[in-house]
Formats: sequence, structure tokens, C-alpha cells
Amino acid sequence: MFCQFVVTANGDSIIIINADEKKLVEAGMPVPSIKLYNIDNDTTSLDSLFGKYILLNIWHTRCGSCIKNIPNIDSILTRYSDVIVVNISVDEDLNKWKEVVKARNFKGVHLLGYYEDIPIRYFVMTKFKFKNEDGIIYGMNYPHYVLIDKQGIIMYNNTPNINPKNWKFFSEILKKK
Repeated sequence: MFCQFVVTANGDSIIIINADEKKLVEAGMPVPSIKLYNIDNDTTSLDSLFGKYILLNIWHTRCGSCIKNIPNIDSILTRYSDVIVVNISVDEDLNKWKEVVKARNFKGVHLLGYYEDIPIRYFVMTKFKFKNEDGIIYGMNYPHYVLIDKQGIIMYNNTPNINPKNWKFFSEILKKK
């Protein structure tokens, strides 16, 4: 499998990989059964959170845009009463992840989901418009947001960035407090 990791000048990162299109998660599909380690060294299953809308924030500690957007992510929790924010870090370093979450007072549910070991990688893949000799190229970029309905069905994979410019997008979908 082709894999390349690139960190851009502003701290955003993109991982480009070749993957099986059949495994990509799309709107209308149920959330795959995923159990991830939480910040308390236990595990949390995404399906245990069904009953409210779930906004997945897939991020990592070396992503400048991810860190800069923490206040906007946190504001989702105060802006919308029927939403759980689930922050899934793809960091390899457990201690670094915990340190950043605590230092930034990052709200929401915190899970660790390194992409090579578990199926969380399929949430963040999007099809690029070019091919190479190995086939279609898929990419992962961070931060990446997935909106899941109350029954566990994916509404949007790769929602717009979480910021005041895009509140209208979320307001049309989610019930305000």
C-alpha cells in the first residue's frame, strides 16, 4: 500500500494512501462498530453514545489547525443541546495526547484512534481527483469532521470546518439550545 505523510507549512497535515473504495464510510451508512481507548485508559464504543447527534472531530496534536480550532469545537457543546462532541486523536503518543487535551481544557469525549491499527481511518478518507499507477488515491486531512444522527447513521463525512462562518450549516441540521 502506498502511504505518504506530509505536514504543510501552517501545521495542517495530509496523509495520502491507496485504499479499498468499498471500505470508505459515506453518508447514509451506519457507523461501524468501533471501540477506542478513552482518556481514562478504558474503552468507549461509539454506539454507546447513540441517542444524540455525534460530531466526530478527528485530529492530532501536531496539527496546527486542529489545535487552533479547539475553542470552536468546544462551542458546539454550548450552542447545541442535542450534540455530543467526540474528539478522536490519531496520535501515536498516548502521553502527548493526554497532555494536550488537559493543557487546552479540551471539552467533549476524548478517544485515541491511531489510523493504522483500527478502522477509524475510513472516516477520514476522501477521494482525490487523480490516479497513480497503483489506482485511485485517497487522502486523509485533519481536522476532519463526521456528523452522525441519533440512530448512528452517518449524515455527513467531512462536514465544513467548525467556525462561526459555518454556523448556518449546523443550525439547519441541529436543534439549537
